[in-house]
Amino acid sequence: MTSANVISLTPFSFNVIDALPVVSDDERLMFLASLRVGGKGDADTYMSRRADTTVAFDVPINVTELGGPVPI
Repeated sequence: MTSANVISLTPFSFNVIDALPVVSDDERLMFLASLRVGGKGDADTYMSRRADTTVAFDVPINVTELGGPVPI
């Protein structure tokens, strides 16, 4: 991994399990599986955005439209 591929995860908590991140080609949108409080159970799909690649991602939100738990 080169420094160009490193992304800032500032809003992500290390008190929960976040896994399987998928980042868009423009690196402004990320989907991930997470065991955060408030989900439907097990790992749910969350999404985070950022204005551009020079800033950290926003706090992830649960994407309930994508269905139930994600196996991790």
